[in-house]
Amino acid sequence: MTTLQLTTVFIIIAALAAAATLAQRAHAQAKGPVQTGDAAKRINVEEFDKMRADTNYVVLDVRTSKEFSAGHVPRAVNISVNSSDFEAKAAALSKEKPCLVYCAAGVRSAKAVQELHRIGFKQLFDFRGGWLAWREAGKPVEK
Repeated sequence: MTTLQLTTVFIIIAALAAAATLAQRAHAQAKGPVQTGDAAKRINVEEFDKMRADTNYVVLDVRTSKEFSAGHVPRAVNISVNSSDFEAKAAALSKEKPCLVYCAAGVRSAKAVQELHRIGFKQLFDFRGGWLAWREAGKPVEK
């Protein structure tokens, strides 16, 4: 094989590998947000709304502070799951209280419940649909 043929074969293999990776990601997204496994029970907007009314529950918004300041669920505490100090700030919350976790749509909350479970939180609830579902349902917003 010539150098040109080898280069062409290499490019084709790289393109196929990239396409396979994209297909896997698309398939995972089509199934919904990242799976939370046994770390948390997934809840819908009505379950979330009913549970958040109980002040014994911690309502945790894991979006960025900019997203949070634009509007959030009343009583929510904001700790961005993507911040370097997420674990330290989360550890300051009561691990014994049930924790309702939400983000914009469900991906970051799934990541957050895994981290919270890992550091010892006992009762975690992952709000499927997150902030987008909350706003779409016309639920109260705090700024």
